[in-house]
Amino acid sequence: MSKLLTLLIFLGIIPIIYAQTITDVIPLEAAKEIEEEEGSNPDQMSMKSSDAAKNINLSDFALPRVKNNKEMVQLGKFKGKPLFVTFFSVGCGFCQTMMDDLKCVKEKLPGKVNAIAVGLDSPGKAMKKYIKKQELTFDALIGNKEFEKRVGGVDATPYTFVLDPNSNVIGKTYGTMDCTDIVAFLKKLGYDK
Repeated sequence: MSKLLTLLIFLGIIPIIYAQTITDVIPLEAAKEIEEEEGSNPDQMSMKSSDAAKNINLSDFALPRVKNNKEMVQLGKFKGKPLFVTFFSVGCGFCQTMMDDLKCVKEKLPGKVNAIAVGLDSPGKAMKKYIKKQELTFDALIGNKEFEKRVGGVDATPYTFVLDPNSNVIGKTYGTMDCTDIVAFLKKLGYDK
């Protein structure tokens, strides 16, 4: 990719037009099993430990809801189940797709997984309208720089990372993930029981 194209994507002038799947972030052990079954390459599907913090403690963080920014949501309440954290921006079409897939996951695995959407735009009417249109089945919160720093930074949206019940990062991706792939990922790790 040319330096100019990379710069334009980074600055948000040209949107990222590719989508990754959850198979880009499955654990190496699961990737090896898939390689044996399907002949795929585990190196392309494993998440390198250098790519993510080992543990992200969110228990001391509270972020305001998009619907009512005076109402704070304590993120520690999500511990105990896998948690999908998706960063979004209002003008992002891929973000809408990602949120639809997370709604699907929550429907297919009721009570087994948590999800939150964290907006990176300035809170206001546009964000509230966007969230209302999404009809989310999970919390939409307003992010801040301190939260972004805690999770290691956000370069583009949608950006999703997945925490296990103990707040260890088990996957992350930029772009969208298909509902079926997410459910298969969680089942492979035993989070469907």
